[in-house]
Amino acid sequence: MRSGHPLTDADRWSWLASLRRAALHVVQNRDIQNSIARHGNVQNEEKEEVPHENSGGVVVITCSALRKVYRDILRGESVPTSENTEIPNHVDVGKLGNDVRIHFVFLALDKEELGRRLKNRKDHYMKENMLASQLATLEEPDNSELQRDTIKINAGSSLEEVEEAVQIAVKKVMEEDAVSKAQTE
Repeated sequence: MRSGHPLTDADRWSWLASLRRAALHVVQNRDIQNSIARHGNVQNEEKEEVPHENSGGVVVITCSALRKVYRDILRGESVPTSENTEIPNHVDVGKLGNDVRIHFVFLALDKEELGRRLKNRKDHYMKENMLASQLATLEEPDNSELQRDTIKINAGSSLEEVEEAVQIAVKKVMEEDAVSKAQTE
């Protein structure tokens, strides 16, 4: 992308799977650390005690998961192969535990405002001329995704207002997840 060429699906498969595996690794290591902390004192490398109330399993990944199949890979779902989705068999997305929840934040913005913002960006690899290919690839989350695990935020406001809206929405989802998890334990 730095050279001005959009990524292809072939470029993305292993990268998306790597993102997912890395996030799972972080969550699993925090879960192990928290489990040990509940059963005795544990110290980190700085010799500080690990807090018992550490929530552990929160990882934030930022990327443009433009297509549903990309989001499905991040979800860890099996993805059917078709003529439009040539996922190599060797792409390993890792296994999810039942207690791991994946959520997406979709920042909705019209083409004109996206173009204006890209044009005003300085020293960034994503240039205005790449917008058309990104929008051609984009599959906005459908109703089933919005009901399941995707938060849609209108990104037409100021950066501060968008950040606040995202923080409020994510906090609400995390609180709902905590209640749901507590009810299943």
